[in-house]
Amino acid sequence: MKIKHIIYTLLSILILAGCEKEEVIIPKESLRTVLVYMAADNSLGSSNFDKQNISSMLKGATDESLNGGNLIVYKDSPDTIPQLIQITPAGERVLREYPEHQNSVSVATMQEIISEVIQEFPADSYGLILWSHGSNWFPSKMATRAFGQDKTNWMELSDLQQALPDNGFEFIIFDACYMAGVEVMYAMKNKADYMIAAPTEIMGSGFPYSDIIKPMFAKKTGYQEICDNFYSYYADSSTPFATISLISTQGLDQLATATRNIMKTSFDKTDEIDLNDLQRYFRPKYYGMYDFDDYISRIAPDDLYAQFQTAMNNAVLYKKNTDSFMLGYSGGYYITHYSGLSSFIIRESYGAVNQEYAKLDWYKAVYE
Repeated sequence: MKIKHIIYTLLSILILAGCEKEEVIIPKESLRTVLVYMAADNSLGSSNFDKQNISSMLKGATDESLNGGNLIVYKDSPDTIPQLIQITPAGERVLREYPEHQNSVSVATMQEIISEVIQEFPADSYGLILWSHGSNWFPSKMATRAFGQDKTNWMELSDLQQALPDNGFEFIIFDACYMAGVEVMYAMKNKADYMIAAPTEIMGSGFPYSDIIKPMFAKKTGYQEICDNFYSYYADSSTPFATISLISTQGLDQLATATRNIMKTSFDKTDEIDLNDLQRYFRPKYYGMYDFDDYISRIAPDDLYAQFQTAMNNAVLYKKNTDSFMLGYSGGYYITHYSGLSSFIIRESYGAVNQEYAKLDWYKAVYE
């Protein structure tokens, strides 16, 4: 262990030796390092939600809650140049600043930041929080936004797959709207062991970071507590709307197989479904994000549906939802069927959207 620590230290010094204005960071091995990747150069940053979340992190970052771990934030906001920040019990520590024009949702930038954090803050395990706008799997040209907006730039799902290392993280938390789609989860199945996301919108204030730091840095990560704290934060608030899901990526291949078996025999029943009768998870006029189980239950024969439910239980380990979502607001709806995952539903009339959908790993695993 001592030799390993010396090697990490020498590597860090050599890498940073040529940067006269940069502070030399001595790597510290820890139980866990968590990177919050905050692509906030958009309406979220303009509304100061990034600042609110960092304040919440500072409030919750006690010695006890951090448990010897490292909480690192990469922040690209409208009013500041991109920065790499460490959140400590003593306050906010700026580690590095980047060029003002840096595109935080490019593959190269995300890869660079992740590589720096892993190298400079070695740990037994790593967590990643992806903070920005989100629109499930839909490409930016077909939605008002895709995952990760930086001014007029967006990060498509295929870009996110490329940017994240395989088997690099114990968990990924999506602090972004609509990302608990089966298509997104399947695309991310080789990136982390567990994922936490919502199939609906997430309010602008995001996750209650002061309440989730402690379970996030516990020796045995408190996934259910993170979900419960998120749910309670909103259910007990003036905007009592929330959905949250904990996904085990180990169960996603089984889920794809179970779904494929159903589609082989019963996909043609899809056209008989009245989409207005399905549980939806969207308010804008997207092409559709519907409850995955509600959809499959309408087309699957009993024996294959039982196999599907087993697979769903192995993939969706925990879920929680309020009884409605944004009632009183434009397009609000009741939640009467909640499986924890959304799904796109192919319709012949969608044309070009179906062509984009056919590029996804989920489509290839289930429909080809």
